[in-house]
Amino acid sequence: MCYENKHDYAHIGDCDYKNTPGKAPTDSYSYTGISYEIIITCDGGGASPGNGSVVTGPYDGNNPGGGFGNTITNNPCNKLKNSLSKNIIGTTPLKTTKGMLQILKENLPSVNPQIPGEIAYGMYQNASNELEPRFFEELDIAHNIEAELGFDVYPVFMHTHKASGLTIFSLADIFAIKDGIDNGNFNENTVFYLVTDNGTQYAMTITDLNSFNAWTNLYFAGWEFDNIKKLKEDEYEELINKKNNIDQNENGLARFFDTKFAGIQLFKSSPDFSTWQQLIYNPLTNKTTKTNCPN
Repeated sequence: MCYENKHDYAHIGDCDYKNTPGKAPTDSYSYTGISYEIIITCDGGGASPGNGSVVTGPYDGNNPGGGFGNTITNNPCNKLKNSLSKNIIGTTPLKTTKGMLQILKENLPSVNPQIPGEIAYGMYQNASNELEPRFFEELDIAHNIEAELGFDVYPVFMHTHKASGLTIFSLADIFAIKDGIDNGNFNENTVFYLVTDNGTQYAMTITDLNSFNAWTNLYFAGWEFDNIKKLKEDEYEELINKKNNIDQNENGLARFFDTKFAGIQLFKSSPDFSTWQQLIYNPLTNKTTKTNCPN
């Protein structure tokens, strides 16, 4: 999952970025539950991306953007609950973040064959401090999409994985979060959601932005070089991969975050998005416990 100009959904969400602002036609998209204008750039690519530059808004580090207008509590469950209940204007009938997750689930390839690819919604904060949706979709069999995030702050970002992809967040998903934070599109109040065609639903929140930045700045140094990128991906795949079952990938990702001091909290949802559990890794037992968030 890439949050900037080029969105490559190649199974584990491999990303690259390209500065092609001139190639940004405005398309109208009518879709189950919502209809509005989107801006996409149309350039092929493939599962083996090249290098490029991000062209989202500048970020001076002093103003990380609003979390729905105010900084909300850093309690992970409260942050998630606050996010799920937010109204998304421009939807008919009016939907919340939770309702938009349901739209994602209803338009997975196994449910709606008319949308065979992976899709994403970014909920950006408008001038009135309300959340509006932007829709991004997979454009070709190589899983490529270019999506302009512009100068906006996105308190919510959600996307899907096909059944052929990972059952949980990919390493490139995490890199994309870092990149979005670096460019001011995401901040410590953004909640990231994933719905997969393998029957899993997850969310991630940032519990410690300083820890997250310190880890990602070091870990992803040299990511633009194929040999370094492959080393990182190989390490990740030792714990999280397509051969694992769902429980193994959950334990692997919770363990990965714990050992990296990543400042991330991972959540798992019930099928109807009504119950959410924190996934907390215990290094003494090498097991992950699931604790229900209060409703």
